[in-house]
Amino acid sequence: MPTRVPSLQMQIRKASLVLLALSGVEALRLATPLRPGAASSPSMYQRRLVRRFEGGAPEAMGAASTEIASAQVGQVGLAGEDGAVALSPNSKLEPLRGPLKWGRVGTAVGLQAALTIVVAAVAWKVSSDPWFSLGQHPARDVLNWRVLGWGCLAAAPVAAFNVGLDKLASTFKGPVFDQIEKVGNATKGTVLMVLGSERSFWPACLGALLLSLAAGIGEEAIFRGVLQEALELKLGSPALALFLASAVFGLLHAVTPVYALLAGLAGLYFGWLYTASGHCIFVPAVAHALYDFCALVAAHLEVTALTPAAQLDILAAAAPPTKGPTKGPLIKGGSAE
Repeated sequence: MPTRVPSLQMQIRKASLVLLALSGVEALRLATPLRPGAASSPSMYQRRLVRRFEGGAPEAMGAASTEIASAQVGQVGLAGEDGAVALSPNSKLEPLRGPLKWGRVGTAVGLQAALTIVVAAVAWKVSSDPWFSLGQHPARDVLNWRVLGWGCLAAAPVAAFNVGLDKLASTFKGPVFDQIEKVGNATKGTVLMVLGSERSFWPACLGALLLSLAAGIGEEAIFRGVLQEALELKLGSPALALFLASAVFGLLHAVTPVYALLAGLAGLYFGWLYTASGHCIFVPAVAHALYDFCALVAAHLEVTALTPAAQLDILAAAAPPTKGPTKGPLIKGGSAE
């Protein structure tokens, strides 16, 4: 393997290209899945609600508008004298529900794989080392069962930490705990949109496996194998390189401020694993992928056990706020106005 003595110019070019590519693709990834779809025709449940109103007893409605709630429909509307129903603002997110979206799984995996290949190619170009992004001993570590075992064990502290945060957020109230809850809603919203709102265990496991492998291997190769390694070679300080790479990792996961902080802490942990294992990229990659897989499957089981109303609430909490009036569409006679 060639000796790595990268020049200052090479390191500047590498860091600039890596950060530019990561910023653009991560911004696209964060914006695309959270954008509600275009308005669509009423769902079967919405039409059933309208028919129930039209066939209901007039005295139950009264002269004024009456609020209706249906656990099956999962939406709240206002019925007037003409039998029209104004759906809740969350009804516009109905198109995001449904079965597992293999197209979205493929898009997310493809984007992550493409980004990883581009960054690895840039690292190869500027360092003259084709295996630069895979740590210092890739051939020794890739099929090492001891490495795999340490990676699996290293996923446990991350899982325990996040389970503890969830328990705290569900037990206590306050601005910090509300932000932690928003982090969970962001994850659950993405799971609803990608792995689906209908329980499908084995297909969801396959989708989660593909997503977690792409994220675990891809992100660790980029942030630890390339960025942290390059910073350490340039700065000569493993601690400073670890801190800077983790800060970038957190900022590029800034769904919310608390999300960015938690991602930065995770980056510190994965970066420490990389350094402590002798620059073996596969230890943090296995830990990252295993944790992501378990978290995605657990979130799928949780959100698919919820009512449609609760699922729409999660999607609304995960989606960015929309401008303009929030009044829902008016449904009358089975069509949207």
